Amino acid sequence: MVTIDIIGGGVAGLALAAGLDPHRFEVRIHERAPERHDLGTVYGLWPHALRSLHDLGLADPVRECARPATGVRVSTSTGRRLGGGTAPADSWLIQRPDLLAVLGRAKPAAVQSFDGAVEDPTTLTGDLVVGADGVHSVTRAAAWGCPGRRTGAMALRGVVNGDIDEFAPGDPWLQEFWGRGSLFGISANTRGVTNWFASMPEFRATKSEVLAWAQHHFAQFPAPVQAVLERVDPERVLLNSIMETPTLTRYVRRRFVLVGDAAHAMSPNMGRGACEALVDGATLAQCLSDFPLDVALREYQRRRWGRSQAVRAASGVVRRIALNWP
Repeated sequence: MVTIDIIGGGVAGLALAAGLDPHRFEVRIHERAPERHDLGTVYGLWPHALRSLHDLGLADPVRECARPATGVRVSTSTGRRLGGGTAPADSWLIQRPDLLAVLGRAKPAAVQSFDGAVEDPTTLTGDLVVGADGVHSVTRAAAWGCPGRRTGAMALRGVVNGDIDEFAPGDPWLQEFWGRGSLFGISANTRGVTNWFASMPEFRATKSEVLAWAQHHFAQFPAPVQAVLERVDPERVLLNSIMETPTLTRYVRRRFVLVGDAAHAMSPNMGRGACEALVDGATLAQCLSDFPLDVALREYQRRRWGRSQAVRAASGVVRRIALNWP
């Protein structure tokens, strides 16, 4: 039996665990913050992510707690249309806790769970150690020796009470407004709330100071932005630096393999981070199920490296364009 240590119980780690036969694999998940608070911000799932969920037998349970995505519209800070498009068929919006709950319920009962941070992945005894531990991955630091890097931008994000129709009547598309070296976006969510996010160049300040800055800075943006800002609750806001994983040429090194943000953390501007993490986990599970271990890792590298790195690079380009819009 192959033993697998998975560091990180997020989307990629749980998707991997859900796809492995417990009669063939002994799986141990190490999660440092199993009970962390979550605001219920929304993930976008594109059709290729739904195909991976279908392979795991989870597409229908995800659809049951999600809502269809309609499309994306990008405008300037004065409301002039820049572009956008209709979402592909079978694209969905789902709250992060709901997606994790579906994946968690699919995890075989034989999977062992350990709470607490892994300080040194080299001490784990698995035949395979999977770094599903995010942009600050200790797995990548130990086996690749490269930390995540700052992009020079930061993001505020949160949810406000009320359906998207209350802020953009009759227009449930994801909307982004670019201008003045920043962007502000709103999107539909589930459970009677609306998702919002803002990005700007990074500066040193507390969350409350950045929120005050944003409320002043975006005061002249179009009406949907003002309607959202009027309802923002500071207790339901997160502030974070936007980090990226440096360009990696390989996701596999000896008995270590990277998935999700540990492999390709990207700017959030294309809404693809959760999709790529989900596909990573499902693809690695399929490769491990279909091939001997060494062949499976080569096949995972072949299937996932080029595609995920292309999305990571493209997301960075969109971020730079958006935050340099006049």
